[in-house]
Amino acid sequence: MTATYFAPLLYVLLSAAALLLGRAVLCLLRLDMADAPRRALFQLALGYLIVAYVVAAIGLAGKLSVVNVIGLLVAGAIVGLPFGRRLTRDLGQALRRLWVALSGRSGAAPLVGLAATVGLVFSAAIYGSGLASAAALLVAGICLLALAALIVHRPGAGLAWLLLAWCLVTFLAALAPPTDSDWDGLAEHLAQAKVYATEGRYEPLWYDHHSQFPALVQMLFTVGMLLQGPALAKLFHWGFAMLSLGAVYVIGDRFCRRGSGKWSAMVLATTPIMGWLAQVGYVDLGTTAYGLLAVLAFLDWRQTGGRRKAALSGVMCGAMMATKMQGIPLFGLLVFAALLIWRRRRAARPWALSTVVALGLTGAVIASPWYLKTWYLTGNPVYPFAYGVFGGKDWGPQEAASYDYDQKQFGVDHLPPPEEYWKLPRLKRLFTGPRSPKNLLLAPVNLTVNPVPFAAQWRNGPAALVPTLLMSWVGPAYLIGLVALVVIWLARRRGHPSEAPGRPFSPVPTAVALLLWLFLPLWLWWLMSMQLDRYLLPSLAILAPVVGWVCCQGEGTWLRGLPALWAAVALGLVTCVAVPCLLYTSGMVDREQYLSSLCEVYEPSVQLNHLVPAGGKVILYGEPRGFYLDCAYMWGDPGHHRLIPYECLTTPQALVTHLRGMGFTHALLNQMQAGSLSPGTPPPVGLLAKAAQEGLIRVIARRHQYVILDLAP
Repeated sequence: MTATYFAPLLYVLLSAAALLLGRAVLCLLRLDMADAPRRALFQLALGYLIVAYVVAAIGLAGKLSVVNVIGLLVAGAIVGLPFGRRLTRDLGQALRRLWVALSGRSGAAPLVGLAATVGLVFSAAIYGSGLASAAALLVAGICLLALAALIVHRPGAGLAWLLLAWCLVTFLAALAPPTDSDWDGLAEHLAQAKVYATEGRYEPLWYDHHSQFPALVQMLFTVGMLLQGPALAKLFHWGFAMLSLGAVYVIGDRFCRRGSGKWSAMVLATTPIMGWLAQVGYVDLGTTAYGLLAVLAFLDWRQTGGRRKAALSGVMCGAMMATKMQGIPLFGLLVFAALLIWRRRRAARPWALSTVVALGLTGAVIASPWYLKTWYLTGNPVYPFAYGVFGGKDWGPQEAASYDYDQKQFGVDHLPPPEEYWKLPRLKRLFTGPRSPKNLLLAPVNLTVNPVPFAAQWRNGPAALVPTLLMSWVGPAYLIGLVALVVIWLARRRGHPSEAPGRPFSPVPTAVALLLWLFLPLWLWWLMSMQLDRYLLPSLAILAPVVGWVCCQGEGTWLRGLPALWAAVALGLVTCVAVPCLLYTSGMVDREQYLSSLCEVYEPSVQLNHLVPAGGKVILYGEPRGFYLDCAYMWGDPGHHRLIPYECLTTPQALVTHLRGMGFTHALLNQMQAGSLSPGTPPPVGLLAKAAQEGLIRVIARRHQYVILDLAP
């Protein structure tokens, strides 16, 4: 792995190659869009898509290496090189537009914006170091208020500087190594990419059912792990945040109302969960970006018709489904909406049935390799879901029931105990606990004012409130914006619309209504599935242009002060999350200090790296985060898989003998998650405790909640 400071340069080079490759594809499809921002968004998204698929193909062939990946990127750049001049012109045009937005046609705006942005970053780093904390906090507050005041005084320039500050803070945070706040990155997304890069091939990790999921973003993470390390991998996820902001900007500005794009981007950026995700190695922003681009292409097709634009929406839908299965509902909705539009306009050639077929067929074809692969390997295309329909390898009814029960626990109120829950009639089971009629109706309010039950930290009780507000909150903008939209609609119904289209109560655009209709079924699907706030973001992002349009209605009044104030507060929340990362990227602490203090599994992992012999293997109990292990490892907890027949291993001798036969030399136990190492703990941890008492295995290290066991005879 190369040094962290090479990651930005490598990311720029990789993105340039992806842009060139995407440009070539757009030209081959004869989709030469008029405006440069929209063209650049689709070029980069297409480039990432192609790179991910080719890397997956190379991995399936067992040929993943630095040389092969660099060769792929060079070949892609060569293919797009004939279009480089046009691409350079587009980038120049984009930079000029950015400067115009930042300058605000005023000499003071750039000075205030630059001082506030730089001051915020430096004061946050100083505050985290503990030096002059009170003064640093005061400076950060002044910088945030200055940005809010700039939004009120000059909305265009103020919002541009706030978005630039948001991008800078999240960019610097993304360069830091993953820590406890990056749980799924350490357990799945980055960890899988590291295994693929280390072993030189892409194949399912049977102990982790998540590795059977579509893995478009993991393939980009694999490129990052091969060429640099986690910093470059996380920058790809940050890049999808930029694509998401660009997509909502274009949707708002082009289809809702000119001038509302900047407000739309502000609404999405100031969603606290968006700010946290831009700093970590998850894949949700890939789903968000491709979903928004699918909606953007769909709106373009709805306006002008044509098979190519419908096919482009289908390609983005396919990429979305290739990132997460969560993209399937939006794809189905867009195909259904396209059928409705065709039925109304079928007499006009640009909206012929072939355009609907193009949307559906391209989406299905692009996504199908991932689902066909999983179907071939497990017998279930959506493994491990729908077990009752398809079944699935190394999975069973007990695992399926436990998985479903765990997912249904999110939301206000509690489910009955499992034994009672599964005895309930099917209909009553469907509408109990968080899905009771009352909780379903109050969900928008609860999600806004009582977010903890919808967050991954809900089991921590009151202690989860602050982390949830910082990282897993949707914020108040969406609920307030939708209430304001209802007020605007009622005012128009009562006959008090303004004659001037630039003032409040101007007509509600058709695109706003369409976005609302797209969101409603997705909202209902989220309510009835897993009410985890992070899973709502790709659907919630569709509302950002709607709320942005509402904010734009009040731009000429004192009401613009409300979103300006929230934007400053939200930027402050994002910066709070980024403070530890800024300590690392600023050089105030080194990597060892940073990880030792912020990643609880790091030191046990380093210790195991020194203890495990060549060819050794570690089994993990209560701790799926194996990213920092440089040796082979496997999740050992029952419920993840059926690779270990725990039901047959009822004695310490039987369990230890079986683990040794599988090649395990050591075990890592997180007692906070798996239970204490004592004979009274349920198996398999209780059996390991008895084995240690009987001298079959040895406890060789204890640190905080972690225990390292030597399984050798």
